[in-house]
Amino acid sequence: MSTLQIVLRILMAIVLLTIAVGFIDRPSNLYVAAGLVLVAVAAWLLTKPIKHLFRNILK
Repeated sequence: MSTLQIVLRILMAIVLLTIAVGFIDRPSNLYVAAGLVLVAVAAWLLTKPIKHLFRNILK
């Protein structure tokens, strides 16, 4: 995985988490559920960069 892909995944996760916070802050349960789904997607996007980072640290 290239450095550009890692940076783009991190930026996409930050954007998704920012949108998720806006959704979770609303009183409707539907918005909270959508926010939690966005948090899950952001976590999924960050799994590869975190693995890559720890693999480079442990070398």
